[in-house]
Amino acid sequence: MFLTSGTYEGNFLRCNGRIKLPSDLSFFDLRNYQGAIPQSQDINLIIQKIEFGTSASTTSHLLVSLCVYAKDKVGRNGFFACRAVSPHISQITAVDWFVENVSELYHYLHNDAPLEDGAITHVPDARSSEVIDFSHLKSKVDPKKIARVNVNWLSEQGFNVVRDLIDERLIGLDSFTLICGNDPSFNDDIVNKIYDWYEERMLHELEAKRKLEELKRRKLALQYKRAEEDRFWEFLYQISEVACIVLMTLLALIYFIFSIISDAHRLDGSDPVHYFSGIAAVVALVRSFFKLMDKLKGHSS
Repeated sequence: MFLTSGTYEGNFLRCNGRIKLPSDLSFFDLRNYQGAIPQSQDINLIIQKIEFGTSASTTSHLLVSLCVYAKDKVGRNGFFACRAVSPHISQITAVDWFVENVSELYHYLHNDAPLEDGAITHVPDARSSEVIDFSHLKSKVDPKKIARVNVNWLSEQGFNVVRDLIDERLIGLDSFTLICGNDPSFNDDIVNKIYDWYEERMLHELEAKRKLEELKRRKLALQYKRAEEDRFWEFLYQISEVACIVLMTLLALIYFIFSIISDAHRLDGSDPVHYFSGIAAVVALVRSFFKLMDKLKGHSS
């Protein structure tokens, strides 16, 4: 995907088609990256990792830019950059894609860019009706992940130095920005810096793994606690059921004993209240017995 960005009537971002802009364009504004805009007629080469994503998924891409100093519409200091966004990193060979696209960007910058006498002449128009969605941009400007490399990348030797930096360790980082230019003030030890970034990423992954394991342990402990509570209440329920059966059995026996030994309370229908009370006690006793058996069967299964 081909992009252009810069300062004309403000910060702009354009592509071959219509673009759905993110809410914040600061990631594409190279004024936010110290040293990204050359102070002479040089061209800076910028390599970044960019992420788009939603709550469901995230995709990672390489972003390569060629940046030059350029004045805006009213003559203020600014920049113009032509840029290329790769397909998903897993779908490309990073070094091959990098070499091919830097060559195309350089050709565009020298032949087709809207530049004249160090100034931007206009904002490039879209060439197709295709809509490119940048609204899900996740990447932010991170000053801690910026490295500046003093190298004449336009020479064959310098370009090979930059190309060799694009290895699996660099690509595996969550984010980075490499600014390559022929500038003596660029004095970062790039090899050590990439190593520090990679080490920080590994430590972050280990910490995230530790926190995940801690959450799993807490979840298991909570599940065990709830299971223990369930067993406790189940035990109390069974005890209460047994107690109810015993109590109702005693009441039923007492009723029948008193009914037999007392002429005034024989079970001959002369006292329907006592008669039906005895029947109700027996029914409740049988019901409680079967409920208890069902509980015991369910617990054993």
